[in-house]
Amino acid sequence: MEWDPLPDQREMFRDRMTGDIGWKVIRKGEDSIRLALPGAEVIRPYSPSEWEPKDPKRRVSRFDVAIVAFKADLELCRVLGIRVTAKKNWLDLTEMERQEWMYRGPKEAERSRLYNAIMAAIGRSE
Repeated sequence: MEWDPLPDQREMFRDRMTGDIGWKVIRKGEDSIRLALPGAEVIRPYSPSEWEPKDPKRRVSRFDVAIVAFKADLELCRVLGIRVTAKKNWLDLTEMERQEWMYRGPKEAERSRLYNAIMAAIGRSE
């Protein structure tokens, strides 16, 4: 049995470890989480110990701000001709690489300035 809620009926959840966002679906008769990734259907098992309900009133998390900064950095790398870095995907990073990015950002000066500006502008909540 499979079930997907309508967009306005989705129950959103945040992964306690990675910060990934998704909504509850049913796959193979079991509760699962479909990650909120445009154009892709990534399904993960649902476990209350791993997924917490996403509070709609909650401020932007460090994780969310880090993703914005990461995507902006990819564009900057593309413009600067740093092709290998410009082709990276957030989900391809290891957990340790994501954590490092969230708290330190890139080491290069130009990229670091962009990271710091985004983190300051959107806020370092949580």
